[in-house]
Amino acid sequence: MPDSSQRDDEACMREAIAEAAAATSEGKMPFGAVLAIDSVIVARAHNQCPAAAKRGGGTGDVTRHAEMELVRLFTSKLTAEERSNAVLYTSTEP
Repeated sequence: MPDSSQRDDEACMREAIAEAAAATSEGKMPFGAVLAIDSVIVARAHNQCPAAAKRGGGTGDVTRHAEMELVRLFTSKLTAEERSNAVLYTSTEP
């Protein structure tokens, strides 16, 4: 039986995967990320790169990966202590 830490990790990973699904439904590449502090999700983001950019047909900003979006949008809102205790979960290894 998994311990509570493993269950928390699995729950956060499921949420990162849900963010990836949200990206797909918006026509973007399927990548998601969540940021958790003490197993509580405090921020979430998904890929903002257009799927067409992967095929060479897009002109969108291809640097807007899920992890970078999360860091850009949310880490400035956290204290230094919160940032040091934060765990980033991603749907795919960066």
